[in-house]
Amino acid sequence: MSRKQDSEQTFKILLQNKHNKTCFDCRAKVPTWASVTFGIYICQDCASAHRNLGVHISICRSVLLDTWTTEQVEMMVQGGNQAAQQAMNTHDTTTNDWKTLYTSRQAYHYKRTLQRRMK
Repeated sequence: MSRKQDSEQTFKILLQNKHNKTCFDCRAKVPTWASVTFGIYICQDCASAHRNLGVHISICRSVLLDTWTTEQVEMMVQGGNQAAQQAMNTHDTTTNDWKTLYTSRQAYHYKRTLQRRMK
């Protein structure tokens, strides 16, 4: 099985998790993008907002179209929307102030936690 097939199979499983079935940012159903940096699943519109933040804050990839490295897939396995919600205290909030959310102290610590899990 190729790396792309492996990642497709992994995402098929991860996206079955009820917390990953909606966009982390706006709660739109069936997110097809992800922020590798935060291990979260997002919709195409929110992926555009993440890309506008810059790659120093959030790196986005298409779950369906892009080729993923093993490390990137592992970030998504270690992360997920539920873990990010708990870490960044965003349980029932939606915001359009992406820069404040993703440059917050909680977001920084969560990002570092995911990176440490990778080692």
